[in-house]
Amino acid sequence: MQATQAYLVGNKALAKELGAKGRHHSDEMKAAHAAASESIFQQRNTRNASSAVSNKNGAPFLIVAMDCGIQSQHCQRL
Repeated sequence: MQATQAYLVGNKALAKELGAKGRHHSDEMKAAHAAASESIFQQRNTRNASSAVSNKNGAPFLIVAMDCGIQSQHCQRL
């Protein structure tokens, strides 16, 4: 938003700097989400494997944590 405003008033250097900062923060956020997702996945599935969780038919199952936002086009329902 700030990068766009800087660009619109003609300050292209500031717009470039703010855009780069925004992309950097976005990359850091995505990495943090991926780490949290992996941690949750490991915790849930380690606990489930050790306690032999199964469905009503006796078959073991796996809990999967996916990082899918509301507007994501890349995630499928399992």
